[in-house]
Amino acid sequence: MNNPNQKMVRIMLFTAFTIGSLLVSALSYAQLNRTVEVSPAGTEYLLFKPNDYDPANDYPLLIYLHGAQAMGNNISCSYGKGLPGAINNSQNDFFDTLQMIIVAPHVKFGSSCNDFDNDFQWDVNSINEVVNDVINNNSIASDRIFGSGISLGAKGIWDYALDNPSLFAGIVPISGNAPKEDICDLESVAVWAIHGESDGAVPPDRGDGDRFGSATLVEELNNCDPDIPAYLTLLEAKGHNGWDQTYDLSSGYNIYEWMFKVRKNKVNNIAPLIELGPDITLLNPSTIVVKSFTYDPNGVISNYNWTQVSGPSVSFTSNQANLKLDPFNGANGTYQFKLEVTDNEGLTNDDLITINVTNSSSNPVVTALHLYDGENGVDLGPISNN
Repeated sequence: MNNPNQKMVRIMLFTAFTIGSLLVSALSYAQLNRTVEVSPAGTEYLLFKPNDYDPANDYPLLIYLHGAQAMGNNISCSYGKGLPGAINNSQNDFFDTLQMIIVAPHVKFGSSCNDFDNDFQWDVNSINEVVNDVINNNSIASDRIFGSGISLGAKGIWDYALDNPSLFAGIVPISGNAPKEDICDLESVAVWAIHGESDGAVPPDRGDGDRFGSATLVEELNNCDPDIPAYLTLLEAKGHNGWDQTYDLSSGYNIYEWMFKVRKNKVNNIAPLIELGPDITLLNPSTIVVKSFTYDPNGVISNYNWTQVSGPSVSFTSNQANLKLDPFNGANGTYQFKLEVTDNEGLTNDDLITINVTNSSSNPVVTALHLYDGENGVDLGPISNN
C-alpha cells in the first residue's frame, strides 16, 4: 500500500509469546435436542427442545429466522449459522440447561447452500404456519413467546411481530430494519434491538426506502409509551455482524436471561441485568478498564457499587458504570471485583469478575490492541470490550 493518498488504518496487535506447540482439545457437551420437522404445508424447520423436556410443563418459545446466507437446498445449510450454529458449536453446557423450545424455519431455495435471492423477504404466513404447528404439538407458555433473527431474518421478525403483535412477549431483532408507520402496534411487546454501530449494509440510524434501522425504530416505539421501554444495544466496532457473539453469549448480552424475565401483558418489577464478561489475564498492564453491561428492562439503573472482593489492595472509584484502574499501580496477583446495581424500583443484581495480573507467560498473550491511523501517524487509542 504505497499510494500516499490512500488512507490506511491498521489494527496493531502487541504480543508476548514463546515458540512451542499448541494443542487444542474439543470438549463435547450435550446440547438441546435437535430434530428436523415438517409442517403440514411442507415447510421444514429445526426444533430444539430441552433434553429433559416434560410435556406436563409449559416452556418459553423462541422463534428464530435465519439470514440470507442460510438459505439453500437443504436444511443443513442452517446448522452452522446464527442461533443454530451457537447451539451446535457451543463449548460449554449453557444450551444443555436452557429450559426453552426454539423453532427455526428454513427457506429452501436454489441448488446449494448460500444460493440466495437478494430480493427475498420472509413470508409472515409461512412463518405463522410453522409456529402454529409447533404450538399445537408442544407444551408452550402462551405468555412467553419470543422472536429473534439476523439480517434478513431480523427484518422478518419485525414484520412478523407487526403482523401478529398479540402473539409476542418480546423480540430481539439483530441487524434488521422495518417500516415505522405502525410501530406503535408493538407497544405491548418488549423489544431489545441489537445492531452493529458501523453497519453499512443495514444502517442502524438511517432508512432504506420505507424501512428504517434499529435506532430509529426504538426511538419511534418509545414515543408510543410502550408497556416496557424498547432498548437498543449498538455493538462497538461491529458492521453487519455480531449475532454469533450475541447468541453464544460471548458479547456479554444475555438475551435469554431477559426473555425469562419478561411475560406477555405482565409488567411486574424486573430486576436489572448485569454482565461483566469473562475473567481476564493481563500482562504488565499500565491501566485496567472493565466495562459493564447493565440494563433494567422496565426502568433505569439508579446506583452502581463496585467493591473489591479479594487480591492486593488498589484504589478505584466505586459509584460508576465501569471499573477504571488508571494508572494501575497494583502488584502481580489475582484480583476479584463485584459490581452491584440497583434500579429505580430498589431491585438489585450483581456480577463478579476475576483479573489475573502477571509479568510472564508461556503462551501467546495479547497485551494491547490499538487502532492506528497509518496515513497521519496517529494512535487512535486502545480497542477494548470485545
